[in-house]
Amino acid sequence: MKKAILNDEELVGTIREQLDASVDRLDPKVADRLYRARMQALAAAPEGKGWYGFFPAWLSPARLSLGAVGLLAVSLFAFNPSHGTRGMAPEDLEVVTSQENMTMIQDLDFYRWLATNPQLVKQKMKAEKR
Repeated sequence: MKKAILNDEELVGTIREQLDASVDRLDPKVADRLYRARMQALAAAPEGKGWYGFFPAWLSPARLSLGAVGLLAVSLFAFNPSHGTRGMAPEDLEVVTSQENMTMIQDLDFYRWLATNPQLVKQKMKAEKR
């Protein structure tokens, strides 16, 4: 029974050994054809500047787009002003749900009107003091 592979480095080492052994067992004609195909592909690869002469050849538009989308996602998450303020503190939840505050919640429209019209409240209080 073979020894169990414990980590990634051992796995990579084992795979490398097996691939190297399989290359050594290749027919010389096949190995020569593979070498020539590799050299031909390397010769055909663009050298120097690539995309619009500004970026290196290995930096394709797809990679740039992927990087831009990643940067956008990180910036939207990191600089979101509402991030972290969506929940309520337990103390606030207790205040809102207590029985005393239920009447205030039921009359919420009245309290909103009261907050937008403070001059009427002051006039009414002055009239009651007389």
